[in-house]
Amino acid sequence: MAMVVDASPARAEKCPAGDEPIFSENLQAVSDCLAAHALHEECAWGSSGDAELAETVIAKCETAFLDRLRRAQLSLYRHRGERCDTAYDQQHSIGMFQAEMCRENLAVLYFQAFSRGWSPKSPRWPGPSPAEE
Repeated sequence: MAMVVDASPARAEKCPAGDEPIFSENLQAVSDCLAAHALHEECAWGSSGDAELAETVIAKCETAFLDRLRRAQLSLYRHRGERCDTAYDQQHSIGMFQAEMCRENLAVLYFQAFSRGWSPKSPRWPGPSPAEE
């Protein structure tokens, strides 16, 4: 399986680790979901190797909202995540990366919604809609 590596000078300039990889521990150490997401975006290699990092960011984001979703909202959140999985060809490294980043972006959208005070208690609150929909 081929691995897509962004070893460009631009990546090294944005990523605090330079051209070195980051690890789940680096993402767990930052303050919140948005900081973890920003770090992952800056340091992503664009390959299936980013999947574990995306899962770390998703878990960090979900701690802020997952237990506050109603059953229907949780079902919708999971359905949207499944759409990320089916939207990309995961037989290739870049497709795995794209699917995981889609799921990560979804978790970030929900985190931002709760950070802004959007309440799942409102019967009309469907949750944020990803741009892909």
